[in-house]
Amino acid sequence: VSGSGDRAGVEAYVDSTSKPFSIFWDFEQGSTMRLAGIPIESKFYLVGNAVIARGLFEHSGAAGLGAPVRVCVSQRDGEETRIDMDLPSAFFSQFPETRHLAAKMMEEAQAIAQKLGVTFRVSIEKRIAGAESVGAHKTSMLQDVEAGRSLETEALIGSVLEMARLTETPAPAIEAVYACVKLLNKVMLLEGAGVRVAKAA
Repeated sequence: VSGSGDRAGVEAYVDSTSKPFSIFWDFEQGSTMRLAGIPIESKFYLVGNAVIARGLFEHSGAAGLGAPVRVCVSQRDGEETRIDMDLPSAFFSQFPETRHLAAKMMEEAQAIAQKLGVTFRVSIEKRIAGAESVGAHKTSMLQDVEAGRSLETEALIGSVLEMARLTETPAPAIEAVYACVKLLNKVMLLEGAGVRVAKAA
């Protein structure tokens, strides 16, 4: 199957494995968000099947980037529990300007991680290609924007900038996106409304 381009073979390989899905990593962020004034319980999980992921990487690096996946389980006070699969959007990588911005943010985040002793086995271009292969869909933050809910800005972006400050690592691209997202969040909360793209009549 490896390197042959045999899709049916990859699917058969996935179907044949009996290994259960595992939680590779989890992160509780609800307490941090409550300190920021957001009334929510939230936890991230990195879940997947190591056997399947390895087989997919051997077949295609882009396919392997989709396994494991990041899952967020959250519940705002007074609301029902929601589960989001927070995968990157392919649409973002289709334009040279935003693709370049995504690459710069990833470079900055990688520089921060390396100062903390974390190494990356997959190149930035392969990670972007993997994100593009997932296809267009709505991320959890986009769903919050459309619904007019408070965005998880600090947990998703602010925490990275905090590590940048601690490691004295420049992160201008991340800082710019952080400022834009904070402004969007403030305007939505002040207006009590979300932002949704609608087709013109």
